[in-house]
Amino acid sequence: MFIARSAARITRARTLFVLLALIPCIALVAWAVHRRSAAHRDAVRLGWQRQLGLPISVASIDHPRPGVVRGFDCVIEATDGRPAVSAPTIEVETTAEEVRLRIDRLRCDASAAALLAGVAREWLERGARYDRDCVIEVADFAWATAVPDDATSVRIECVAHAGTRAVRIVRPGIADAPDELRIVRATDAPIDGDARDERSGVRFEIEADCRRPLPVAILTACTAGSPLDGLEAGPTASVTGTLDAASGPNGWSGAARGLVERVDLAAVTAALPSGASGEATISIDELRWSGDRIATCDLGCTAGRGRIGQRLLETLVATLGCRPGAAYGPADGRDRNFDAAAWRIRIDDRGAELLAGPGLGGGLASLDGRSLVDPPAGGFPAERLAWLMAPRGSTFVPAGGPGGWLISILPKSGGP
Repeated sequence: MFIARSAARITRARTLFVLLALIPCIALVAWAVHRRSAAHRDAVRLGWQRQLGLPISVASIDHPRPGVVRGFDCVIEATDGRPAVSAPTIEVETTAEEVRLRIDRLRCDASAAALLAGVAREWLERGARYDRDCVIEVADFAWATAVPDDATSVRIECVAHAGTRAVRIVRPGIADAPDELRIVRATDAPIDGDARDERSGVRFEIEADCRRPLPVAILTACTAGSPLDGLEAGPTASVTGTLDAASGPNGWSGAARGLVERVDLAAVTAALPSGASGEATISIDELRWSGDRIATCDLGCTAGRGRIGQRLLETLVATLGCRPGAAYGPADGRDRNFDAAAWRIRIDDRGAELLAGPGLGGGLASLDGRSLVDPPAGGFPAERLAWLMAPRGSTFVPAGGPGGWLISILPKSGGP
């Protein structure tokens, strides 16, 4: 009797141990195995993919601490299926109010910049889809372009509050002043009973201060659909400067100034019937616009040795009123060499003025100390600048192409 009761108690104790200890351990082991399984990795990847709206591949994941998922060898693909953005390690920490991403290393070319700019636009425009603030911290970031760039950190903040959504990008700059870009999208409260389109009350504000050279190829890739879309300045061109712009009922208004260096003249003049070659620096001393049109523009350009098409020289004389210089030469159709070039152009509602730059004795370009072409004696209507882009034999101001676009942004008034 005693032995039978002891055996029963032992059996019950063993059973209780299995139920209270062994089974939870088995469940915990199964849970841990699942967390490292391909199914769990794919579930996490699909969640990230739904949030981002782009295909993502992840080699493996782990959970370094509660609420944090770390992905390894992560690749974000473009809509055409090509890898666009890749990072060795990404940590994603999610709370009820915020998503925080930590990226160890990121190299960004023009296609990657365009992809990320598209995601930023989606975040600004689709508040219902992105219901949390997002902070992205990249420890080691650099542009993967022909423009040399030192690796630094970068911080991206995407925040929303009371109908306003904003993206702020901060990167260490030069002279103890950080590079910063801020884009704000605000929505005006609709008037009672007003059935206007939701976008009619939307306005944007953009502020930028860039002291570290930004590749022009990156800038144009991020501004698809803007006046900068399609701008060609060569693979080594870079820009520094400031921008302050805002949208309104009549379009965009704002101001900018800066420096564009290592500009490829062949790329810039590719749209002209006859072009030039060489490397130039463009100084934008003042650029103001209102209602999507230039209000005032004052910029200068300097270049070293290069070549210029004879037809472009002839067009400058025939269209803008430039005067042949001592080295102008015969109209034989051949490209002409020049040792240096320097000019300044000013545009406002009174028209345009083309002036000689410093150091060339009053000419726009020189060869062997003699001027190839001299500036006009006076001002001229700004619309004549579009004729530089007109095909040979045109009898009307260009209505389309680069010339038509230039007409659309120049001041409306004529000139002298």
